[in-house]
Amino acid sequence: MIQDLTNKITQYMFKMKVCNDEFEVHRYGIEVMISTTIDFLLILGIGFIMDHLEDAIIYYLAFWIIRKFSGGYHCQTYFRCISLHVSLFIVYLITFQYYRHWMLYIQIFAILVFIIFSPVRNRELENSEYRKYKILSLIILIGFITFSYISHYANILTYVILIVSILIIACIRNHES
Repeated sequence: MIQDLTNKITQYMFKMKVCNDEFEVHRYGIEVMISTTIDFLLILGIGFIMDHLEDAIIYYLAFWIIRKFSGGYHCQTYFRCISLHVSLFIVYLITFQYYRHWMLYIQIFAILVFIIFSPVRNRELENSEYRKYKILSLIILIGFITFSYISHYANILTYVILIVSILIIACIRNHES
């Protein structure tokens, strides 16, 4: 569905001469924008309906920021990606009251995962880029952990740290098999 819509939009842009080269690059960019918009709106909508709009915004932003530098598991289709991301947010809404009790253990687990495995090499990274991403992902992780102690966002940040750590491990396991 997303691919069909993307192809139509890209073809229209080329027909109207908005773009005139690199059809696939434009098509992919539009495809990512549409997928990201759907994902964002679904999470915001669920957050709004469940009276957790602030958590939805923090979840989306924190997940996006840390995943940018840490890497992790990638689904094979946009539908699976959106479904997984939204499902993980719904799991948070069901279980959020428990994370504060396990916060320290989750954070220690995450620090170890990030030190050992982050960033995931699911795309080619130069050694200097790899070191930069490792340092940035650890700085972001430590920032989130620190912020979780001085704000009222402890539950959502701890959850994001947990799921990103699990997605890093899933990616490593997926590459090994």
